[in-house]
Amino acid sequence: MRAGKKVPGGKLLRVEFYCNGAVITSAKITGDFFLHPEEGLSHLEDALLGGMRTMQQRLDTAVSEHDLELIGFSVGDIIELVQGAFDAVQS
Repeated sequence: MRAGKKVPGGKLLRVEFYCNGAVITSAKITGDFFLHPEEGLSHLEDALLGGMRTMQQRLDTAVSEHDLELIGFSVGDIIELVQGAFDAVQS
């Protein structure tokens, strides 16, 4: 599944992911946003893996544990994209 949007402030955020039922098995986040440190992107992608119900908690934990600064997007933006794409396929 793929989803993308311009977030407030004009930054592009895209998420591509694969699911087995309601469980995300792989994920890639791309766009023209900034993340500090840059290598933190893999932590966000890893946090997307798993069930939809606990996605917010996993992403918040990744941001906190790895002291990530998301510039131009938020955890909520990621969740909105993933949930929207998932819901569109399910309906």
